[in-house]
Amino acid sequence: MKAYPECFACIFDQAIRVLRKSKFGNDDEKIWNSLLKVTNSVKDIPYGLTPAQLAEHFYPLLSEITGISDPYKEEKEYSNDLMLNIYDDLKNYILDSASPIVLAIKASIAGNMIDFGVPEFDPSGIESKIIQVIKEGKFGIDDSKEFLDMLNDSKKLLFIHDNCGEVVMDKLLIEIIKLFFSHIEVISVVRDGPIINDVTLNEARQIHLDDLASLITTNAKLPGLVPELMSEQLENEWEEADIIISKGQGNFEGIEDIADKRVFFLLRAKCDVIAKYLNVEKGDLVIKRGFKIN
Repeated sequence: MKAYPECFACIFDQAIRVLRKSKFGNDDEKIWNSLLKVTNSVKDIPYGLTPAQLAEHFYPLLSEITGISDPYKEEKEYSNDLMLNIYDDLKNYILDSASPIVLAIKASIAGNMIDFGVPEFDPSGIESKIIQVIKEGKFGIDDSKEFLDMLNDSKKLLFIHDNCGEVVMDKLLIEIIKLFFSHIEVISVVRDGPIINDVTLNEARQIHLDDLASLITTNAKLPGLVPELMSEQLENEWEEADIIISKGQGNFEGIEDIADKRVFFLLRAKCDVIAKYLNVEKGDLVIKRGFKIN
């Protein structure tokens, strides 16, 4: 999916928040001058890149300016801890339901609310908000039946993760899937290094995701999967997978053009651009099979 003009506003908002978190704090002049450097670095970016590829032009420079390689380190740990605190209760609630895997899918998508890259994200009371979405959230697109049908015939699941906090709900989905399909091997794909609040190997191991899945990386420090940058290992796992879960907007934006019927996109439409692109309402839950949209 190509970046829209509105994506620039979102990325610049992210840049301002990273600069506010840095040593510059409330020094508006230094932040202003830093933004001028960022603006100058992107003046020749061609049309047609994905939002994740746009971020490649911003975040390395922000790290250089601020001297901070992982600006959301504390938020990542905090959001994982929050979700781990409700993990067991949610697991019991899901297993007591009539459709545990579908409800676990909703839990995984609800976790996609945790995104410090979204301007309006407010972490206060996030546990109760996620529980409310699990119980009351509606699907704008619901291909869960096709997902369940494909699980029946699958031996290997490739799971492309997105954010911290959310990844704990992904772990819950994997655990529920393996309870009903114990033969399925799961390969979990995380970011190659810190980018916004996306999950890396470090955070994946902290929540013991490796107890349920083998861990590999995207081979890039970008907030979304970019097919051209896949490692040989990831390419091989992609080819061998019977079913693929792509979590979140960033991964959707990067790979929806592939039009692979094995892919299921699990996300929440968190911005107007994505909601319009998918023809759903902002805030809707989405599980969509990977057919080409446009």
